[in-house]
Amino acid sequence: MTDSSPDALAAALESARYDALAAGDYAAFGAHLDEELSYIHSSSSVDTKASYLAQLESGFYRYGPVEHPIDRVLDAGGLLFVYGGMVCDVLVDGTQKHLDNVTTAIWRRSGEAWRLVHFQSTPRPKA
Repeated sequence: MTDSSPDALAAALESARYDALAAGDYAAFGAHLDEELSYIHSSSSVDTKASYLAQLESGFYRYGPVEHPIDRVLDAGGLLFVYGGMVCDVLVDGTQKHLDNVTTAIWRRSGEAWRLVHFQSTPRPKA
């Protein structure tokens, strides 16, 4: 039996998105993104769906595997708020970086599909 709880849905959506990102499968990654996406990076730069995909496809960002623990999920009808983290190594314009961030992802139902409409990543304080 498939678990249809909000927690299971959030885990499946986040895993599919991050797996596609780490694999460099930007067509699959883009399929998870809403046309109205606002993607706020930990550097405070902001991308739309088109601008983020263009940077990925150009090689500006190259992600390795991403750990993405989920701390809490809020089901708000047609919106799913996912609070958690993002830990990974990423190459940003040729510079290797390690990310250890707190994240908020907001998924919006579009028909039968869910699309990421908002993402914000904030660096955790260094110990």
